[in-house]
Amino acid sequence: MPRVGEKEEGGKAGRDGRRFKHRKVVEAKPLDRFRGDYDRKVRQLKKKPEDEGETKGKKMGLRRGGKRVKSEIKTVEQIRKGRKVVANRKAKNARPRRGGRRR
Repeated sequence: MPRVGEKEEGGKAGRDGRRFKHRKVVEAKPLDRFRGDYDRKVRQLKKKPEDEGETKGKKMGLRRGGKRVKSEIKTVEQIRKGRKVVANRKAKNARPRRGGRRR
């Protein structure tokens, strides 16, 4: 019996602790001409390169159109604004009810 905090052995999970690893690759269905966004999808297919499915060696975060963060350190203005927002929330929380006490 493992003690608290120790890793359990056995069970249905694999080495990485997961039960399943999804490996199935399904081919895309053919486009439906009567769908509203058919033209847009056709344009996207023409624009997309054929080897889009391969992701090895590519940066996944930037591939999805994510922007790089210049600096994670907050500026003085950002800290002030955050403190002000928190103070406003606390002030609103301490207000009495609008209608007063009715029964």
